Amino acid sequence: MDIKQHLMDMVKPNLLNDIRSNLLKFKLNFKSPPSPIIEVNDTELKIELDRLLIRHWGLPALFLTFIFLGYNYTNDFYENWKSSERGTVSFIEYRKKKYGDDYFKKTTDEVLINWHNKIGDDLVLSFEEYLNNYRYDPERRGGSELGFDIFRISFLLLGLFVSIYFFIRFKRLAPLVIDREKNLLYTWRGGRVLAQRYDDMQYLGNIQGLFVPLGVMPNRRRWGEKSIFKDTVAWYPFRIMPDGNLYVNDMEKYEAILAYITQFMEYGRDHVVPNQTNWQSTKKDYLFYEDKKPDDFDEQLKDVLYRLECNREAWMKDLK
Repeated sequence: MDIKQHLMDMVKPNLLNDIRSNLLKFKLNFKSPPSPIIEVNDTELKIELDRLLIRHWGLPALFLTFIFLGYNYTNDFYENWKSSERGTVSFIEYRKKKYGDDYFKKTTDEVLINWHNKIGDDLVLSFEEYLNNYRYDPERRGGSELGFDIFRISFLLLGLFVSIYFFIRFKRLAPLVIDREKNLLYTWRGGRVLAQRYDDMQYLGNIQGLFVPLGVMPNRRRWGEKSIFKDTVAWYPFRIMPDGNLYVNDMEKYEAILAYITQFMEYGRDHVVPNQTNWQSTKKDYLFYEDKKPDDFDEQLKDVLYRLECNREAWMKDLK
């Protein structure tokens, strides 16, 4: 087998029907469905796209990073301020000790007089004096320092605002719904419906997750075409992450998830969650917003299924 064919096989999904008999024999854990299954009722099994690791760890870490950078910048600013004050006071006191307390009133050296006037007789460098006479002094390339300060402060404030905004506005994405009554898989993202027939369900597992390809109406035309044809379909991989990790998941857990899906569709809710009316995860996500179901869901679903049917023969051939 050449390298190209090997790489193609690595990214080519498999049909669930090919391992259906083995999955029906798989012994389920009847205490609770495996993560990330979040709900099982008479007609639906729902699987969430668990992104809480990003929200609860990634965004706070980003926020703390900007806090740390802000602290370093503030501390550096303060140290430079006080260092300028100490240096100037030390110079003035040295001159007074050597030539007398009235030295700066008698001297005609304009450089020394200007140096004294930068801090004044109180020998305390105020914030305004530091900015005008030292940090942003045109003679000391203060213009470039002002530009850098504006950039740093803007960058830090923007970073803090963005991390807080996305922490609050982080959306709960719609789950993947396995519909036993309609014999479909579907979900939605940003107002677009994604779907696939259960009989044609595909999967591809690797360390980053268990990917389930779903059909969706293309949002842009293919290269060289002037419009989006009614029979074209795009693909979106719904990622199932048992450990909620974007990069590393336990691949041994994938079989249990596929078995739950298969046995639910074959035998129903009473088989996968016996002695319960339905089952729902009690895990709290503390998210305030969610990806709302499109108003034209039924119309979009019908359109996607039509597009899948038009292309079924071609992509089923590619799987062989």
